Amino acid sequence: MNKLLPKLKPSRKSQLLIAVMLIVVVVLFFLPVIIPQTIDVVANEDRSGCMVTKPPIESGFDPFYEKYCEMDGIPIISSAAVDDLALQQTYYILQNLLAPIPYVRDKFLDLGVYFAIIGRFENQTTLPEYAHLDSAYWDNRARGLGASGSDRVSSVGEENLLCLSMDRYHGESIAVHEFAHTIHLLGLRRTVFGFDSRLRLLYYFAKIEGLWVDTYAGSNMKEYWAEGVQSYFGTNLQQQPSDGIHNWVNTPAELARYDPRLYQLIDSIFGGFSWSPTCP
Repeated sequence: MNKLLPKLKPSRKSQLLIAVMLIVVVVLFFLPVIIPQTIDVVANEDRSGCMVTKPPIESGFDPFYEKYCEMDGIPIISSAAVDDLALQQTYYILQNLLAPIPYVRDKFLDLGVYFAIIGRFENQTTLPEYAHLDSAYWDNRARGLGASGSDRVSSVGEENLLCLSMDRYHGESIAVHEFAHTIHLLGLRRTVFGFDSRLRLLYYFAKIEGLWVDTYAGSNMKEYWAEGVQSYFGTNLQQQPSDGIHNWVNTPAELARYDPRLYQLIDSIFGGFSWSPTCP
């Protein structure tokens, strides 16, 4: 005959810890995100601010990079093989993404963040910053990466910027996706108090509610944010049923209906900015 185990009563210390954790969750859930400075802006279709030259000697970039322009002091670089229009398109996307969040732009300047373009016939590891990576894996895996941690470079493929038919991600903006990672990991994480805690909590709630099943957004908190930003700006793909990457959500209205908490967080950061990138 099995003996009944005695009921274990949580210690007072454990009860107090649980109570504190519940209070923290409630506070994080209901406390508004404090944005340092969000400004009202209108979409800017001008790409002429990117005047392509050679990188300044004092910039210290690898000789591989022979093309250069700036967006409010933030470098955009590529090899000689890349079309000037790709640098101008990067400028255009950056100026619109960063316009509502000047505090993130300023943080990028402080940290020395820059944006590199992978030529259409180049690989991820062709760029000097990624030459140490396993080319067999990364050249097949990625056509762009966000900047994070000590890495100050964010990258994207020329073919995606120019909307070329050869683009393996044709129809969605990998630039917006990777730049959203950079905005999160080197911008918002360092400038908006409690941003990561709020985002993590929203991600957990979404998982509990069964949202983003069989999608890239559901894989982790970082992709939850980046995929959400893509849909907020109408630059994602749509798939029904889900295919492991996308589901039916790819517009701001659909995001607001499907995951209103994520939509509200993104909207609070970008201040209701209504814009979607156009092909050059």
